[in-house]
Amino acid sequence: MLKRFFFIAFVLVAARLAATDFVFAQDDPIRWSIKPPEVKGAIRPGDKFSVKLTAEIDAGWHLYSISQPSGGPIPTRITLPPDQPFKIAGKIISPDPLVAHDPNFDIDTEYYAGSAVFTLPLKVDSNAPAGKTRLQVTTFFQSCNDELCLPPKTVKLEIPIEITADARKKD
Repeated sequence: MLKRFFFIAFVLVAARLAATDFVFAQDDPIRWSIKPPEVKGAIRPGDKFSVKLTAEIDAGWHLYSISQPSGGPIPTRITLPPDQPFKIAGKIISPDPLVAHDPNFDIDTEYYAGSAVFTLPLKVDSNAPAGKTRLQVTTFFQSCNDELCLPPKTVKLEIPIEITADARKKD
């Protein structure tokens, strides 16, 4: 009898842990990464360059576009924290989203499935000090599948950038 009790308790605990792992796995159906800039030569104060952010999206889930119209899911927002020597220097380039009517929101939604790559045009402040620093990028997004939407989430990414001293300044 005692063996049976421990077996049932073990099965219940294992089932609870498996369910918990499943919930945690669903908390992150979108994984973000950032690639260093592909530049020829040094990055100097005033220079422009770009980096690529990639969102890997689990099967059955989607990420909403940066141009998602209001009245539905939250659009993806990509920003830079202000306390660094980099600024966004133009329009963020994103892939063409899929567009479909979503009966849950009763609007057409713009979304990505599988993966999406965003190109961020950046500029180094003209008075940026020389040396190693970190480029920080923040993504704010919502992900949904056919049954539920997860709460919006913020992910912070960063990569090292070396700024080379140079007397010239660019506009």
